Amino acid sequence: MAIPQIQIQTTDIQMNYSIRPPQVNISQKPADVSIQQPEATMQITNKLGELQIDQSQAFAEAGLKPITDVNKEYVEKGRQAVLQMIAQKAREGEQLMKGAGKDQRGAAIQQIAKQNDPVQPPQKVNIQFIPSPGSVKMDYIPGEFDIEIQAQKPKIDVKVNQPQIDLTYGTVKGTMTQRPSVEVYV
Repeated sequence: MAIPQIQIQTTDIQMNYSIRPPQVNISQKPADVSIQQPEATMQITNKLGELQIDQSQAFAEAGLKPITDVNKEYVEKGRQAVLQMIAQKAREGEQLMKGAGKDQRGAAIQQIAKQNDPVQPPQKVNIQFIPSPGSVKMDYIPGEFDIEIQAQKPKIDVKVNQPQIDLTYGTVKGTMTQRPSVEVYV
């Protein structure tokens, strides 16, 4: 005897798909940047140095004096010479007065003559340097130099541009090229 058999036959579905992918376009302009740098301010102050030279002593030693100083010196020398001469003559007069009439026989006059003898021992001669060392005096006051710089900060202005985003959505379309089916046979 034959046993009945069940046969199942299936057909799968077959699809044909048409896919369009999504598209994204992103663009962004660069940022707008503005930079300004103000100039620095600079101030310079300068005080000159000062050199002071006093050579009046050197000129005086070399005999180069102002005429007023020369006149004062000659007046003083003349005054001293007159005073010395008056003192000498007073001494000589006193010597004559004390020595006269005491049987001196002119001894006082001889003594006065010896005192006034123009013959004097020779004086020593030595080299003298004119002007003497240190007769020119110098004084220096240094100058000052000052620089002051005031830096200015830069002025930076930034404007950020927003990005531009263009989005196109993707699509999927499908068409069935073969229908599914199930057939059962006995």
